[in-house]
Amino acid sequence: MPRGIPRSAFVELNAIEELVAANPEGISRPALEAVFLAARGYALPWRTLLRRLHRLGAEGRVGTRGEGRRTVYVPGPAFVPEAPPPEEGYVPMTREGAQVRALIRRPLSERKPVGYRPAFLEKYRPGKTWYLPRELRERLHQIGRTPDAERPAGTYAREIFSRLLGGEPPRPELLRAWAHGHAVPAADAAAFAERALSLLLGLHDGALHRYGLRPSEFAAWRARFTPPGA
Repeated sequence: MPRGIPRSAFVELNAIEELVAANPEGISRPALEAVFLAARGYALPWRTLLRRLHRLGAEGRVGTRGEGRRTVYVPGPAFVPEAPPPEEGYVPMTREGAQVRALIRRPLSERKPVGYRPAFLEKYRPGKTWYLPRELRERLHQIGRTPDAERPAGTYAREIFSRLLGGEPPRPELLRAWAHGHAVPAADAAAFAERALSLLLGLHDGALHRYGLRPSEFAAWRARFTPPGA
């Protein structure tokens, strides 16, 4: 349950979202009041219902269609019916986590501009201010650890370049496939491939030390593939 939301409100928010989702063509507020009463066994005051709908709308879980008395509520862009199946390279996600991911992946034109709360930022003290329980922090820390954490700096970068330099000449489609298999979000795969290709084509003898590459590796790769126009 998200921090700061009373359990009763959390339950009602989820119930309203599910009732709206069951009516993809749209449902009016009076009709929503009626189905909520039938489903939950108690009536939700209309002002409370409007507050819940407003919050769901702000989170992208419920949208609207029409105006005035003709307004109906429809599933929003961040609505996720259930927890998604595990994806290779990703930590398993809950339904709520998938909703957050859907929110941050919305196009910029669909996002509501928000500002910072200076007081919230000013109260933060590194190492002293905690927003998550200790047990959850430790679990997230374990999940996020990489087996390369104790290895020398540059080891992982060297492995990446060694795989790319050791194979066939890099092409955007190959780099996109590599990105897909290494937990790069699909929306970022094209930009990743473009950037990776740019770095590969820009490799020179002076940059080898930065990535821990041996001159013999680079020379062999360059012999197999000479960039167009080089």
